[in-house]
This record gives sequence, C-alpha cells and structure tokens, in this order.
Amino acid sequence: MQKVQKLSGAFASVERASLEKLEAAARVVASHRLLSSVLNVAGVSAMVLNRQRQVLFANEELLRLIGAESLRTVVGCLPGEALGCVNAKGAGCGSSPQCDGCGAAGTILACQDSGEATAGDCLLTVARAQGQEPLEFSVKAAPLTLDGESLTVVSLRDVSAERRREALERVFFHDILNTITGLYGHVQLLQDDPTGADSEEILDRIARICDRLRREVQDQRSLGEAESGTLQPELLPVQPGALLEIVRQFFAGHVAVSGKTLEVSCARVEEIVTDSALLVRVLINMVKNAFEATVSGDSIRLSCSVTPDKSVFSVWNPGFIPEEVAGQIFRRSFSTKGRRGRGLGTYSMKLFGERYLGGQVSFISSLTEGTAFSIALPRQGG
Repeated sequence: MQKVQKLSGAFASVERASLEKLEAAARVVASHRLLSSVLNVAGVSAMVLNRQRQVLFANEELLRLIGAESLRTVVGCLPGEALGCVNAKGAGCGSSPQCDGCGAAGTILACQDSGEATAGDCLLTVARAQGQEPLEFSVKAAPLTLDGESLTVVSLRDVSAERRREALERVFFHDILNTITGLYGHVQLLQDDPTGADSEEILDRIARICDRLRREVQDQRSLGEAESGTLQPELLPVQPGALLEIVRQFFAGHVAVSGKTLEVSCARVEEIVTDSALLVRVLINMVKNAFEATVSGDSIRLSCSVTPDKSVFSVWNPGFIPEEVAGQIFRRSFSTKGRRGRGLGTYSMKLFGERYLGGQVSFISSLTEGTAFSIALPRQGG
C-alpha cells in the first residue's frame, strides 16, 4: 500500500457527475448489500466515491460523525463538504491552497490514478454548532469496480486523541527538559562558588527558571482542560503593562532568545478584565513562535495598544509566513518544522484566546513588513 501525505501543489478538480449518472451509480452501490454490511461493521467511518470524488454511500459510523440524519443528505457531496471542512465552502473540496495540507484529497486521487490501495493522513478543521473543531484521520483508499463502475472506497480512522496525546507529551517533555537543563546549569554554578560575587544573581536566575517551570506545567494542564471543555477562566481586572512585564521576565535568560532581543512597549492603557494567566500563556506562545521564526541578531516586539472597545496585544518579528503555510497555521499539530508533536503553540493561542478569553487571534505577514500575531480583547472580558 503506497503512502501519500499531501497533494504537493496539484489540486483536485471539483467537476461533478450529472444528476442522472450520480443517481445511477448510487443505486448500483445500494444494490450490493454485502458491501454496505461490511462497511457498517468495519469500525471506522467509510464512504464510497465515484470518479469525481462524490459520495455514493456513507456508512453508519460516518453519518454519526457528521450528524447526518440519513444517507440522502450526503449523496453527491465531495468528502470535505460531507465532513463539514471549513475550506470546502469556498472553491470546493480539494481545490483551495489550504487543501495541500489535508491529505485526504491526495490519498483519494493517488488511488484513482494508480488503481492501487493508498494511505495518508488527513488534518482538517470542521464547522460545528459550537464552533470550529480540528480533526485528524488516518485515511485509506482502495479501488473498487461494481457493474463496470470505477469507484473508490475510503476509510477514515479518527486518530485525533492519540495524535493530541502524542503532541502534548512531546512538546511538554521538550520544553520541560530545556528548562531543567538551564536550572541544573545554574545550580552547578552555585555549587562551585556558593559565596561568590555572582551568587545573588544566580539565585535570581534560578528563581526565574523555577517560575518558568511552574508555568510550563500549568500550561500543560490548562491545554488539556481547554480541549476537554473543563477549563474555567477567572476574569479579573488587570493592568496590561503588568502582563507584558511577566512575559518579559519569562524570557530573561531563556534558551529561545539566543542572541535575539525582546522589545516591550505598552501604551497608557486602563485596566482590562480578563484571565491574566491564560492571556500570559497566549502571549508567551506568540513570543516563542516569533523567536523560533528569527535568527540571532533579530529583534522581536511585544506591545499593547487600545481602541475605544478593545485592547490589542501584538507580537512582531521580521520573518515571513508563506501563503501555503499561512492557511494552516492555527491547525493543531501543524508545524513548519516537519516534526510530529510540534505545532501546538499557534493552535493553543487560538484555543485560549478565542474560546476562553472571548478575543480574536489573527496574524498578518508580508515579505517587506514582517509578521505580527495579535489578540484583540474586549475591554470588559469575553
């Protein structure tokens, strides 16, 4: 079975079969009771597609996943349309630039072109009544011929939970080990010269690293609670300048800085009502993201400004985000570094900033102006 990860720039056609041909093909599939019985007990979401990638049949597991009352509601849809993918609402499933990172369209097309079973990964964001939800699937596609019709059987196994757990663990252990390494180095310095002239400064650094370690453990717990829906924000008045100072201190001596500079500025802003701990986590992730996108000698700017009804926190860096990356930047587990288990920083910005703080998280990027991530918060809480 060949493995396909993405479309690599070749987008799928959205041409559809005529209604007459679509209904005839759907009847062919429906007449094969053995096929539908096998797919209904397969234990995964499954669908049968025609050559144009339109749904002819969806099993009970898939209908439950998308909340469809009957098969009739999805017959004729392209896969992304049936699943509720947010990118399928525009140019069509498989044809927008964002589809390049989905994997499902690429897997299906590779199967149709080669006539062989194909596997891939699908990472997409779907629209639900409670808001957008990221989903991750392991996708398999296999060719099938019924009464002369060339069809494709597609299975979708939900791997969201295991990928989320994997991502959380890898990011957590990576960050914790980096922090402990820094802590151990400073403790060794103090052991070598406990009464030296620099001992007081080293103790201050150890205290900051311990605080950083505490925050990273809290971040891990909060992210898990946020995804499960059990996180309870604590909205209280706070001075924006005080929050920026916490972020500045967090990165004092941080390994991510490495020859770079963090410039902090805050306009004269009155108190805002928010969960300060969650907002600080959003800003820390923005700054971390900015440091990772820059090289030694660069400066990153963290600032706060105000409009009549909003306070806007922004993190700027001189880097540039290409268009093919920009459309996927807030997806869980998407990473420009090409390593599974990263990519939670931008995702958690969106999760904390919008779902729990009631703000709007966004970014702008250009070759000449650099990149700025921001969170705009209502002055009186979300």
